[in-house]
Formats: sequence, C-alpha cells, structure tokens
Amino acid sequence: MIGVASIVPMLFLMSAKAETPPDEQPQFSFSIPYAYVGNYWDNNSETIAQNTYGYIYSIAFITSPNFDLQTVASDAVFEYYLVEVSSEKGSIGNVTYATEAIKDRSKPLDFILYMHEWFGISGNSTESFMMSGWGNGTSLGFRTGPGADWNRSLGEPETIFITVRRQGWIILNDNSTVAHLADSEVILEIQLEKYGYGFLYNNIIPESELSNIDPVMPQIYLMK
Repeated sequence: MIGVASIVPMLFLMSAKAETPPDEQPQFSFSIPYAYVGNYWDNNSETIAQNTYGYIYSIAFITSPNFDLQTVASDAVFEYYLVEVSSEKGSIGNVTYATEAIKDRSKPLDFILYMHEWFGISGNSTESFMMSGWGNGTSLGFRTGPGADWNRSLGEPETIFITVRRQGWIILNDNSTVAHLADSEVILEIQLEKYGYGFLYNNIIPESELSNIDPVMPQIYLMK
C-alpha cells in the first residue's frame, strides 16, 4: 500500500460505537483510506491527458457516527471538516467535506444548503461535492475536483500532505438548529508519495488493482 498516515487518537480507531452526546465532539469517527493529487504543476499535454474531466484530485472519506441516532433527542446531526493540501514548500489549497446522520429522511431538509454555507461548503460546478452518511452507519464518500484556486507558484513538490481539521457540527431537533464550533486541532494527517503522474495515498485498493483504475476516479472501483 502507498502513503504514510500519522498516529491519530485512539477514539478514531475504535470499532465499537461510542455514545457521544449531540453537544459534544467528535460526532463522527473519520478516516481517509485513499487520496490522489495529480501533477497540478505540469501543464504539458501528456500530463493533462491523464486527468479525467479536468479533475486533478480525489479524496475518499470513511465516516461513522459515534452515536445511535434513534436513541438521542436529535432529528439530524451534521459534521464539517476543513481539508488542507500542502507540500514541503507550503500550503497548496483547501477543500471542505461533510458527513451526516438523519433520523427520518421523509422530513424535508431544504434549508440544509444554508447550513453548508455556514461552514464554507458548496456544490459548485468546478468541485464535485459529496457527503457521506446516508445509511446512518459507516459510509464512504468522495471529494473530487480540479483544484481551481490552488497555488501553482510553489512549483512541483516532492511530497504532498493532507491535513484534516474539524470545523464544527450542527444539531437539528424539531424546529431548532444549533451550530457548534469545533476545536481547531488536527484530527488526521496523511502523506502522499509520488505515483505515476501524481501523488498517492492508498490503504483500500489492492496494489495489484491500482494499474487498472483511473487514480482520480477511484469511485468507479470502490463503489461498484
């Protein structure tokens, strides 16, 4: 497998579900099993040909709620993350991600788009935004895009790092909405190593299968 992950608190490695009250953090356990960043700094045609739909990166997220939504007095819980991409030369750019657990999906949640905006999350045409958590259990989601506003001026790096910070979480209950800001410490950091035309971290796809997938579209393999 390719890449290096930093040590994370034991809470994020526990398989048993902890009972986390809705007003305490973290609401979800969180991991990144796969991340790929293409050679964003190389504009030659051969490199560009490796990109799918102009996308330059793809990050997979596995999340799992630390509570049983059926036993807590909440209709829905959402948690939001800031994901920074950097190198040994400095910060390259940020993306955002969110996960959710909803008790009754028959209820309308149209105002959820406004909640996303509170934490800087959008689903615009240049970034493919996808939340995880629909099944109220462990689930897999992705963030894929072209890195349209990333910093090219640093030049091609030797190594890429992805650092995740929890931004906050939102609790819905009847007609009330309560937003919590999270502590700002790092909850996860992984290191991507050079792979083909880009940089890869992988502990979910067998190494023998890597050559058969488009590295910027692991969804096609992981969700089949």
